[in-house]
Amino acid sequence: MKLHQHETFQHLQQVLADRLINTFALICAVGLPVSLYRWFELGFQPIFIHHIVLSLIVFIAAICKKRIKAIHLIILVVVILTTMSFSGAATFGLQSGTVSFGIFTIFIIAFVWGLIPAIIYLSLWCLFIIGLGYLFTQNIIQYQIEPAIYAYMPSAWAIVIIGTLITALFILIMGSAFYRAFDAMLLEVYEQKQQLAQLASKDPLTGLLNLRAGLEAFSTSLARAKRKKSLMAMLFIDIDKFKQINDVHGHAVGDQILVDIATNLQKQLREYDYAMRIGGDEFIVLLNDVTSTEDVLEISERLINKLEVTSTNPPHITPVLSVGITLYPKNGNTFNELKQQADEAMYEAKNNKFEKICIINKKL
Repeated sequence: MKLHQHETFQHLQQVLADRLINTFALICAVGLPVSLYRWFELGFQPIFIHHIVLSLIVFIAAICKKRIKAIHLIILVVVILTTMSFSGAATFGLQSGTVSFGIFTIFIIAFVWGLIPAIIYLSLWCLFIIGLGYLFTQNIIQYQIEPAIYAYMPSAWAIVIIGTLITALFILIMGSAFYRAFDAMLLEVYEQKQQLAQLASKDPLTGLLNLRAGLEAFSTSLARAKRKKSLMAMLFIDIDKFKQINDVHGHAVGDQILVDIATNLQKQLREYDYAMRIGGDEFIVLLNDVTSTEDVLEISERLINKLEVTSTNPPHITPVLSVGITLYPKNGNTFNELKQQADEAMYEAKNNKFEKICIINKKL
């Protein structure tokens, strides 16, 4: 589970980095000309060179993104957003459209590196804004252009709009990536739960119920028999000389015989009957709604004839089965009581050369 979560987070980082750098390059392509347009209105400002250099870095990173690790692209975006936010605020004060970049940068840091680094960055960002505000209000540093004049410049409003647009787009990108990743993780968790539930209830080799799930099936069958006042039969099936098959032909052949028997068994059972593998070469079948001992014997004989089928794969072994049968409520009321007597009946059938099916106190 942890490995899958790590892979999902890495994938989310890759998607996030790819979308961030693409969006940043697109917005730089639009925002840089607007920013440089202020050159004609304000005169040359050092921040323009800063914008040109950062935009070139973004363009290069977008072109070479496949060669750059996702985490490095994210670091690059954080650094560029930080420098643009700080340089914009230091030049134009709170009128800078890049001040809002700091908020989104905090969000990225929290997602990639956790809460503590984000809090540290937020603290430093707030200290910078407080210190900058103090320097401006005390006239220690001066605005590059008077705020009253700057407010009437179309390019200033365009920069604010672009800054807001960048932040909004980045947040939408993050939100979309989060939603898709969260949805994928929910689906993954659901599928893993389904797999775990199946592993907890199914025999991994044959796909039949395991003993734990078989006990639950027995409780269901017992309740059905009590409710309908009908008989329930337990068949204990064992493969004769199975150890010899494994020793001579190998465990792969033995496993295939088990799988073939389980496959044929599932095909023959009714929808309200149950089959389980309780270990090794031993199977238990629960037949519900049987009417009599003769009915059980007839069903059992027909079932065994379908299971004793020659394998289509070399060495073409035909399994020989022995079956012991007990009935509820005649021979017991609990799983262990019925299983014990069915086991004894199975061994009685195994020791008899002429009988492969033995019902307790009666033979076929």
